[in-house]
Amino acid sequence: MLLEQLEYFTPRWVEVNIDAILHNLQEIRRWVGPGVKIMAVVKADAYGHGAAGVARALEEAGVDFLAVTALEEGIELRRQGVEAPVLVFAPLIGSQAGIAIDYRLTPSVNSEETARLVSRAARFRQRCVPVHLKVETGMGRMGVSPSAAVELAAAVAADPWLELEGLYTHLAAAASGKRSDRRYCEEQFRRFCGVAEALAERGIPVPLRHVCNSAALLAFPHMHLDMVRPGTLLYGQYPVGKLPRPLRLENPWQLKARILQIQEFPPGASIGYERAAVVRRRTRVAVLPIGYADGFTMEPRLRPRSFWELLRAWGKAFLSWLWGKRWRETVEINGKQVPILGRVAMQLCMADVTDVPEARVGTVASFSARRTAVSRALPRLYMRASRPWLVSSWLEEEIAREREKEVRLSEGT
Repeated sequence: MLLEQLEYFTPRWVEVNIDAILHNLQEIRRWVGPGVKIMAVVKADAYGHGAAGVARALEEAGVDFLAVTALEEGIELRRQGVEAPVLVFAPLIGSQAGIAIDYRLTPSVNSEETARLVSRAARFRQRCVPVHLKVETGMGRMGVSPSAAVELAAAVAADPWLELEGLYTHLAAAASGKRSDRRYCEEQFRRFCGVAEALAERGIPVPLRHVCNSAALLAFPHMHLDMVRPGTLLYGQYPVGKLPRPLRLENPWQLKARILQIQEFPPGASIGYERAAVVRRRTRVAVLPIGYADGFTMEPRLRPRSFWELLRAWGKAFLSWLWGKRWRETVEINGKQVPILGRVAMQLCMADVTDVPEARVGTVASFSARRTAVSRALPRLYMRASRPWLVSSWLEEEIAREREKEVRLSEGT
């Protein structure tokens, strides 16, 4: 019923297999062992999977912590009924400290200023607040330097309104296979352990020390400590880089849409903007309600780190231009990969379904896309045991209203 009602409101959605995410969680647990806690990272809308729905399932599965980057991401989880502890990575500014406390979010402390801000907000609310101290060991981003970390940790531990619950850092090059990068990560870990050991010598307890993201928990098992922070691995993907691959990961994510219209065009007909495609045979063209505004074909534009990376980027662009057909985007319809015709528009695209004669209006197509680029406006349909479990979007309220109407109609008859 849930799927039928979803289709009534929209012909496009992201389908998320919760069982696959929970399988990946178990694989991570198997790898790190029972003595290591897990902080599941659900930042960036759970890497495009829908933070609220994923967080609910992970909470049911017993993860110890959740983590987000921004305050508003944590607020969304609380408003959706998530009760698990949530760490906010980004330092809080201004009134954010009080808001974080009101929503029972765990702040990161990266400076004396942040500590004072959180302490003042906690004192005003007469509530002791757990915090995690972020140590900057070489990422060159956020955190307190190792030389100042011990004194700041001591000040936090002595503050009656703050509880030093965690100590953490972030490794800069954990996914790299270069020896120099591995040595750099080991040096970061040495600096972090120096801070932790200094705190232990001063009798300052820190229950949770955590260093490892997805790449690091694979590459550096000796760095697992009290807790690890998997993100990418939970969602069925190995981090880019030369890493061991001991986990049997499952893909939980699919972008789907239903065909809106099919027309036949004669040879020589042009398709889409700027007549970018001209068909050479009689062609059945399907219109699909997915475009670049939804994240399809959108890729981050990264500055090449070296001359060789620049050459590779140029080569890829040249080959794409030279062999357009070979490099053409495709979608899967009825188990067959069919090419996208012409330019992808803002919210529509066209596919050649000539070789899929069974394709009809309403037939489902599956797209490949960068998950974090796919629009949050698209509903997330969560599946468990191959059945619809939850829909996460404004459609949730609409579907609830439709169910109420159906109940009233059935009672009236």
